[in-house]
Amino acid sequence: MNTLYFIPFMLIIGFSLLYIGLKIIIGKKPIVINSKWLFILIIIMYIPLLIIPTIIDFLNSEIVYFETSLVFILFTVIVVYMRRILNGYQLIGINGDTFGECLSHSLDNLNIEYEEKLNKIIITDSNLTILCSMQSWVGQAQIQFKGNKDKKFINSLIKEIKKYIRTNEIVSMKMPGFFYAIIGVVAIVMSVYELLKI
Repeated sequence: MNTLYFIPFMLIIGFSLLYIGLKIIIGKKPIVINSKWLFILIIIMYIPLLIIPTIIDFLNSEIVYFETSLVFILFTVIVVYMRRILNGYQLIGINGDTFGECLSHSLDNLNIEYEEKLNKIIITDSNLTILCSMQSWVGQAQIQFKGNKDKKFINSLIKEIKKYIRTNEIVSMKMPGFFYAIIGVVAIVMSVYELLKI
């Protein structure tokens, strides 16, 4: 199989993941990322795996319509599913206690009245619920917004969260940083290796 078309995609993924990993390791702080960027990386990863081989088969008149339909159905399902999962913001390199403190402090700073429930925060004066999930063992948290998505409020909240992380003594969890960095390096090395084989 011709792997030439994999190279640019793998380089993009590799450098992006390496950047995320090094930012956590060197900065010694958790980072906040809009989930859409991770979603875009997943799309970039699946393009050379599913879409490009199908296009090449089509150009070589080797296309089988049943298989092609399955490929595009699979890709569509993956895109829709991952978009629902990767919605909101990711906090990478953070532990559970810090995440809770960070979120409460940020809401208090904005003078927002809220009610805390299991895995969610209800903003009492608007139709907005903040869904929170924390995977302590991997050091990654997610914030999603459901209901009246007031962009001004969301931007203010994320700004406050970043400010809290920047201005407070927070011990980041380095494991996700090393994970992203190692995967990034492996992707870059694979790309360079394939490039040198050409």
